[in-house]
Amino acid sequence: MLSRKKFLELAASKYTEINQLQQAPDMMAYERGLRDLMNELGRSIADRQFDDESKDRRKKKSSPPPLAK
Repeated sequence: MLSRKKFLELAASKYTEINQLQQAPDMMAYERGLRDLMNELGRSIADRQFDDESKDRRKKKSSPPPLAK
């Protein structure tokens, strides 16, 4: 599980980039930039959240593909 502190650290890392979007020439550029930043933030949150869970040593491993005959 992602802690509140880790989440806030990830969100704070995008804060300056989000504020720089105010200098966008038009609303479309602003929305495009905001969409891209939110996608990056969401991806990093998901990566961090699933990364913590993947440390279970009992995790099922994928089996090798069957040999061709």
